[in-house]
Amino acid sequence: MSFAELKKHLKSGAFEHVYVMYGKERYLREYYSLQMREKIRESDPLDMNITVFEADELDTDLMVQTSYSYPVMCDRRLIVIRDLTPKYLTAEVGDALRSVIDDMPDYLTLMFDYTDEKLDPLKSADLKPMFSTAVICRFDPPSSRELAIWIRRNFAAFDKAIDDRVLEYFMDTVDHSMAKLKHEIAKVSSYAKDREITEKHVDDICCSSDEARVFALSDALISGDMDRIYSVLDILVRQHRESPILMLAYLSSVFGNLVKLRAAQDAGISLDAAAREIGFRGNLNNAARTLRKLDAKKLDSLLQLCCETDMLMKSSRLAQQTLLELFFERAAEKVKGSA
Repeated sequence: MSFAELKKHLKSGAFEHVYVMYGKERYLREYYSLQMREKIRESDPLDMNITVFEADELDTDLMVQTSYSYPVMCDRRLIVIRDLTPKYLTAEVGDALRSVIDDMPDYLTLMFDYTDEKLDPLKSADLKPMFSTAVICRFDPPSSRELAIWIRRNFAAFDKAIDDRVLEYFMDTVDHSMAKLKHEIAKVSSYAKDREITEKHVDDICCSSDEARVFALSDALISGDMDRIYSVLDILVRQHRESPILMLAYLSSVFGNLVKLRAAQDAGISLDAAAREIGFRGNLNNAARTLRKLDAKKLDSLLQLCCETDMLMKSSRLAQQTLLELFFERAAEKVKGSA
């Protein structure tokens, strides 16, 4: 059973008894959770057969009573239980849930919905046995290729077209959260009078995330473009008042992920698979270009320099912005191979 299985069930309307919905991509989880509810609502216009319980205030008597109540003017009943963690899995709650799952009425579907992207309920020794017969739907961030296809499809829904170069620029500019991407696609599509989306449309209307700008710093560093580095630093530090120490932390994350991607690549693992596993949210095409330019030794040295600069920022009397600028000067030397 898998996320792919859920798509089949949504298409046919023939649901299994138990689903577990979780994962790092909130947009996908919310989208498919809503699709399941909407499928049931097709034959339940009064919305009388969908009940939502929050785990922190779960009324077990009401939950059991609802479970064994026949659907009203509908052939299915859906019960959603949000954020059931071991903290809320008391003996009473566990017994009530197991009694329902072990004796499920034909008409009943239970959905365990997890809103915390960091939580993996299957890693809990208490929860995992309860989900042994469930359809497990883990919603991971899409690969760069999957995301590009999704972006194109969403632009097409607005009768807009975007070529490969502009698509890559769009993905470099905006946050890779699918919810935010969908919002930016709607904005730029409404703004653009012509059918073809251009880089100017993206520049004029899209909100560049600070995270995207920090990633642009690493990209400029790899390219040896110090003018661009200082230009982006000016935007982030002086205009957006971004903390240098937080910027360095994100750069550390970028280089750390590149080290992992390099190791996976050297082990014969595809970048898409490796990126999915580590939750890499940057542009994978850019990462691939970076990996062609930097070997593992240089990447390790950049990551070490991040650690050294972080310690200096926390202990030195020098201004953090000055230390960040010195970091880029030293890092540029490492990229060139002169240090």
